[in-house]
Amino acid sequence: MRNLIAGVERSGTDPEDIIVVLDGDDWLATPDALRIVAETYEQYDCWMTYGSWIADEARWQGIQRGMWPAYAAGTTEFRTAEWRGTALRTWKRWLWERIDDRDFRDFRGNYFAVTEDRAAMLPMLEMSGTGRARHIAEALMVYNRSNPQACGKTRYGEMIANAHYLAMRRPYDRLNKQQCWTSPFAGGRISAAGKCPVMNSTV
Repeated sequence: MRNLIAGVERSGTDPEDIIVVLDGDDWLATPDALRIVAETYEQYDCWMTYGSWIADEARWQGIQRGMWPAYAAGTTEFRTAEWRGTALRTWKRWLWERIDDRDFRDFRGNYFAVTEDRAAMLPMLEMSGTGRARHIAEALMVYNRSNPQACGKTRYGEMIANAHYLAMRRPYDRLNKQQCWTSPFAGGRISAAGKCPVMNSTV
């Protein structure tokens, strides 16, 4: 989690910048991956995207190969719904800035060492709703499942514990529009007490 936060902080300052997350041992599945992401934002006016990937080993098929379906339209209980917010994960910089830093940390107050994907995506899915969180069905990333150091092989128990902890965290309110993003260059990440008021919406 710490590396992800540092990477975003080193990125551009424009709140409309699109952040794309790609782990160092994975790779893009097609030279057109970033173009597809950009066109998705332009076509659907979304705030974030998720899915899809394929495994580097042919023995993995279907769901285990990474071709996950989208969240059902109108989903609101993302923390208890079956997890779908998988790679390739992207979002608008301003949306990321609305996440409370405490939600990037485990019950000990330390930044998550694994399961950082859920820690980041769950708040943004809740703020965006299915109307602003766009699923990309085409595989854009190759997941290196053969890596012997993969977290799923070395820290699986910690991943499960973190997932349970995140499922119990307070959900974020849905945004009805892009509003009140807080620039890291004008006061830093917002706290839970400093969040701007938002209204429920079916956007």
